[in-house]
Amino acid sequence: MSTYRKHSKFGLILQLLFFTGARTLEERISERRRLQGDSCVDVWNYQDEVYSCSCSCWGGIDCETTLPLYGFTEEQTADVIENCPATCGACPPPSPEPPPQPPIPPVSPPFTVSITNATTASEELSNAIGNVAVYAIYLNTSFNLTWALPKLTRSLLIEGTCATEETMCVIDAHGSQGFFTVGDGGNLTVREMALRNGQAEYGAALYLAEGAAAQVVDCELTGHHASVAGGSVYAASGAVTITGCTLAGNSATSHGGVLYATDTITVVITDTLFEENQAEENGGVLAVGGIGTVAVTGIHAVSCSAGGSGGVFYLSGSAGSLQLWAEGSLFENCSAATYGGVLSAEVPEDEVQVIVELINVQALSNRASCAGGVVSVYRYPELILRNSTFSDNSKVFDDSVDCTYGSAVGLKG
Repeated sequence: MSTYRKHSKFGLILQLLFFTGARTLEERISERRRLQGDSCVDVWNYQDEVYSCSCSCWGGIDCETTLPLYGFTEEQTADVIENCPATCGACPPPSPEPPPQPPIPPVSPPFTVSITNATTASEELSNAIGNVAVYAIYLNTSFNLTWALPKLTRSLLIEGTCATEETMCVIDAHGSQGFFTVGDGGNLTVREMALRNGQAEYGAALYLAEGAAAQVVDCELTGHHASVAGGSVYAASGAVTITGCTLAGNSATSHGGVLYATDTITVVITDTLFEENQAEENGGVLAVGGIGTVAVTGIHAVSCSAGGSGGVFYLSGSAGSLQLWAEGSLFENCSAATYGGVLSAEVPEDEVQVIVELINVQALSNRASCAGGVVSVYRYPELILRNSTFSDNSKVFDDSVDCTYGSAVGLKG
């Protein structure tokens, strides 16, 4: 006796008892029907992965191919096919293959954009800033800014490549809008171009949201106006670096004719000219109302003014520490309507520490209407002067305010 045993997909056990004696196949099939029910489908529903059946459907197997593998003769196989049609019936056609899925478009590799056509340059610049795959934009033409520029949240270089060293690529907004906005995590480098006549509430050339950073290198920022603060640059927090630039004719209705910074900030300015910038309130060039560090080296500020205090710098820290460090710089013909023709620093509350250090600085012909033709400090921030020259600076008496402090350096407790 030979025994063939297999679990079907319904948990049934198939036992084909194949005797070599006189018992007919019909008798054996009848016996199996009696023992396991009149369902050839269940009895013969082998699992494909074990028996390698050519039919993969639930309704039957390829008896003609499979039964001989278990010792069935050709005649016996024919008998099974005849007596068990539900099992050995024709298999349904195979299920159609699912339609192919569209391929996933590849991610564009980082690339650069060159802009040469002045007519379409504004639109091209806007599109390139909005394309996350672009990491550098090269401008080889001057043009008017007529398209709004999207917020930047990645690292990007924008560089002017106009023909001669004497002539920069110029982008002029003609007072219609601001220029660049950098969001949290964004880092913008602007190099070798002139940005002119931007107009915005804050930072007409460059607006930095919290957590943003920017570097401005070998550029001219001129004629920008902020209706609130930061004529050219506004930084909510983050880092700003200005190197080898000229910033002239910028203005703000309140604070920071060029730059206004709040919260936690790092400002680094090197080898830069500030000329005829003005704020209607405080900080003709720079006003800081937060904490952090301002490092200035090799700058020249001339004819900058404030309608309040700080013809060039105005510092008023919040809780924490704010430090201004200036070295090797020249300040001349700058003025403030109240305190500090060049610099005014105050400690608004006890939890604030303000430190001012001036090293190898020249201050010439600066004035304040009240006190401190060069420097005015209030509530005793820490003031350090080293190897510096103050010459021909003055205060001009104004009896509308309390003006009882020094003409060059005014100290008020």
